[in-house]
Amino acid sequence: MKKIICLSAIFFFNFSLFVVAKPAIAAVGVSCQSLTISPQKTAYAPGETINVEAKGTGAVRMVNVYYVKTNPDLTSTNPLFWRWDNVNGSYDPVSISWKGTIILPQQDGEYIITENISDANGQICSGNPAYTCPGCIKGTEAKTDASGNVIEVGKYSCQGCHKVVVVDSNYG
Repeated sequence: MKKIICLSAIFFFNFSLFVVAKPAIAAVGVSCQSLTISPQKTAYAPGETINVEAKGTGAVRMVNVYYVKTNPDLTSTNPLFWRWDNVNGSYDPVSISWKGTIILPQQDGEYIITENISDANGQICSGNPAYTCPGCIKGTEAKTDASGNVIEVGKYSCQGCHKVVVVDSNYG
């Protein structure tokens, strides 16, 4: 079973580097306009289906999208504390875009949706806003080792993207 650790297992994407001395990475571009949710609403009903699209530019190898209910520690690796869910969808390398749907949970609350964008060198940029390195509120960079494990997460920022949706049982 894959561990989805919002920037600690395979939850990183979005590139466009912030500024912090770090190793050079391939040019991969994304802005928060690259992550779209439809229909666009102030709040969604529990169980409602939303469409998600993520677009990248440059040397993008893969895009994945994840979501999680907000909680105090989005960097925790303890699966009992939180769980990032992988969103089912498909990546088209020609258009450098990912499309999928989320059936929103039944539990009221705020949910973060983010994209992880990786380049051919294994560099990943995630829109996970939970890391505290300079500029990392917009995203954090990581890379994978030869075994596919995420390493060096939360040290350098990147221009990631995340959106927050509200699930409200009073909506409607």
